[in-house]
Amino acid sequence: MIKAFLLFFILSDTTGMREKEVVTHKALYTITDFKKPGGLLLPSPMAPLDSLTGVKERKLSLQISNLSEEYYKNSIKFMPVYLRVPVSRNIAVTDIKIKVPQPPKKYGVKKWSLAIFGPRGEVVKQFEGKGYPPSYVTWDGRYADEYIIPGATYSSILTYVDKFDRKRNIIGYDIKVAGIKGKIKDRYILKMVADSIFIKNSYKLRSDSRERLDEIANFLKEHIFGMLIMRVRGNPGELLTKRLNVLHNEMLKRVPVDPARLKIEPLYFAPGDLKIATVEVIAG
Repeated sequence: MIKAFLLFFILSDTTGMREKEVVTHKALYTITDFKKPGGLLLPSPMAPLDSLTGVKERKLSLQISNLSEEYYKNSIKFMPVYLRVPVSRNIAVTDIKIKVPQPPKKYGVKKWSLAIFGPRGEVVKQFEGKGYPPSYVTWDGRYADEYIIPGATYSSILTYVDKFDRKRNIIGYDIKVAGIKGKIKDRYILKMVADSIFIKNSYKLRSDSRERLDEIANFLKEHIFGMLIMRVRGNPGELLTKRLNVLHNEMLKRVPVDPARLKIEPLYFAPGDLKIATVEVIAG
């Protein structure tokens, strides 16, 4: 009886035993985030360096459907707001694709030239080559340290010499842009038609002006560390002054720049100028 009781006691005691983990080394890092009074999320001093932004980015990523393209998840980055580029359609081009008229193939072509004429009839650009001309040529819109005037119409004429040495001309296609941008020497330049921003003969903004204003703002952000000048071309008067003020105020909402560095200047029509109101931005 005593032996049986002792065996029962040993079995009941061992069945209640539990193994315990013993921590012999402290963890080198912790990923626990702490909240400072005021609700500001701060990482632990020993947390990975990307703890603060990593937590926020993961929270935003979870709000995007798993079916979404990976591009959108990768696009969630915490950068200064002035480095963000709004998604909008630009009207200012850096290159102009010009369609070239094609001569009849039965007479052949020895050489050709395509002349681009300005609104006043002057030659502002010329392309040339041997054999048949290409279907298109590309022009940056620049001539004589100037750029094509947005809203103005430029014309073209193809001149070619056939295999019988006969010179022929073909009237080409008109060229017109709403906006253009590029660089002359050390200055970056953006030009666009003022009526793409303002209602015609008014300082009120068009209903679709946001994209144009964002485009100007992006241009200024890209060259924010240089000189910044905005100009509006038109006749002297209250309309031109108000357009300048509206444009200036809209840019200050979008671009983090000291107002004193963002200069605004009127440009008046001179005798013989084309009466096309434009907005010009210079940086550099």
